[in-house]
Amino acid sequence: MSPDSMLDAIEAAIPESFTARRAFRSALELARAQLPSELQVVGNPGTIPDGGVRPDDLLVRVNPGEPVAPLVGQITSEATWSPGGDAWDAEYSGQGYYARVAPMYGPNVIPVPRWRRILDSRRRLPANHILLRPRVLPRVVRRRPVYRAAPLPVWPAAPPLPVVEPVPTYVEPEPAEPFVGMEPPPELPEPGLDEPIDWEQTYATEGIAPGSMDPEAGPAAIALAAPAVISAAELGLAVFTAGQPLVLSGRLSSEATTVNYIHANTPPELSFRKAVDEFEITAHHPRLGIDTQRFWFRLSFEYNDHDLRNVAVVLLEDKSSRLPSSQFAIRFVGQPHSVPADPVAQIMFQISGRWDPIGRGVESFWGELLVSADGTVKVTVSSEQGWVRQGSYRRVSAVGPPAPAQVTAFWDVFFSPPGSDRVEAGSESELVQWYRRLPPKVRERIEEGSLPIHLDGYASTTQPGPANRELSRRRALTVQRILQDIAGSSAKFELVAHGEYQAKTPDQVEDRNERRVRVSVPYLVPGGAPTPPDGAGFLDALRRILGSVVNVTKFVALVRGGKEDEAVRLALQQGIRDINGLTDLVFYARHGRVHKLVPGEPGFQRLAADWRQIRDRFVRPTLARS
Repeated sequence: MSPDSMLDAIEAAIPESFTARRAFRSALELARAQLPSELQVVGNPGTIPDGGVRPDDLLVRVNPGEPVAPLVGQITSEATWSPGGDAWDAEYSGQGYYARVAPMYGPNVIPVPRWRRILDSRRRLPANHILLRPRVLPRVVRRRPVYRAAPLPVWPAAPPLPVVEPVPTYVEPEPAEPFVGMEPPPELPEPGLDEPIDWEQTYATEGIAPGSMDPEAGPAAIALAAPAVISAAELGLAVFTAGQPLVLSGRLSSEATTVNYIHANTPPELSFRKAVDEFEITAHHPRLGIDTQRFWFRLSFEYNDHDLRNVAVVLLEDKSSRLPSSQFAIRFVGQPHSVPADPVAQIMFQISGRWDPIGRGVESFWGELLVSADGTVKVTVSSEQGWVRQGSYRRVSAVGPPAPAQVTAFWDVFFSPPGSDRVEAGSESELVQWYRRLPPKVRERIEEGSLPIHLDGYASTTQPGPANRELSRRRALTVQRILQDIAGSSAKFELVAHGEYQAKTPDQVEDRNERRVRVSVPYLVPGGAPTPPDGAGFLDALRRILGSVVNVTKFVALVRGGKEDEAVRLALQQGIRDINGLTDLVFYARHGRVHKLVPGEPGFQRLAADWRQIRDRFVRPTLARS
């Protein structure tokens, strides 16, 4: 077919307006010298291409009525889903299927493939686009001449042979043990492009019990309390170690090392959890008729939110594509990513490799595999021509106890009269009783000096700022002397003198709630659920009041963290708007009790004053704003 006849046929196959057909014809005229001899239209604007999109197809884009040059390009890669963004080296066109397109503008133009959107999210060609495909000519097979054999002569019948007894057939005896590898493994179906694949996938799976996750369902996340916060000074420096590399050779080869990154002083109550993930690296094969090759790897590691150990990457040969002639080699080199003083250890595997599809050039690729001690993983792979990239990722299993949660036990010590650093009558005995109610292991760590007690001093606004700051420091030192006598000389304290700078009252206002020192001790509770030191069943009782919508653990953490107004707003979302009911909830969470005040009980006057302070300072203003 002549070029003019081919262009006429293409123009006639486009069901658009006369102007659009002429625009497509003009665009093809620009690349006339580089067009294949036989082309056919397989996709028009707004339609799904016949047979999908394949490498070597031609994409034609025009812009009728706009001063924009048309595009005639050859598709050089598989179509890949992307949500869009700035990760592409061409113009942003929104979500859809992207492929590399090399422009065809003449023999003197060097074609540089660039990523362009060729299909929308429904696999249809965008407006003003058509897709052409080289026509495959039928193969002409010459018929071979048929020679007829001459008839054979008829010979006289031979006499019958004598009857002979049949010899019994020899049967091979069964082996004692079955042979390994007698049958080839079954071919696994290759995953397709039916589902979108994120370019960078980061999954964090916490607290998953054995058997609680369907391996095919993908990663999942379970809501827990706030993760434990341990300072770098308590953990010490992390030490990185690497074992001998595991090497698999052949046409499909892999090399990886097993690495560890562990702090020297990690608390013993932080138990390790084990995660097993699988991720895929895909390699485009440029030969027609050969699908994208897929190689699967298994990542296993143990973590406790601060340390990593036994981090290993293994090639899954049985699950990966088989290479009859091509060669794929990859190497994982583990190294520390976070600094040794960082409380959350991170390990980075540098990925490097070589993809040789035999006869179509060699593709070098590189990437990163980042593993964090909080259980998150991130994989990125790139290559020279975009042939090799990361594929799907999923968490297969996660075994181990839930992550420990941090609990902050606190107590407020009040001072009287105003302007003094003398503790109110009865407050010292209540402070000592509160300290005795702490868990025994927490008191052990306090008394040996490994867990400090935090003291925050406050003052009213009736004096100048510097005087109030010094007064709040003296009050904190008074509380420190009391606890030092109870906990011993090895106990450590951290003092902060706030003065009047965090007071919630106007200037020149004397307020008992500001004449205080807050004593707080943060510690870890195994199992991920903080339990107040005032006995079991408190959270369940509070949950019955708040309902299933409100996160009770979060509510208690807000109150005990000094964010009572946020806790009130959280309860308002459940529909609790009674001022006394809201005050009771905050009071219960602060003191670890679910029963109303009874006149005559120990500390009734102080507790009643605290209840009124919660109502007037947090509940009433929050209700007024809402």
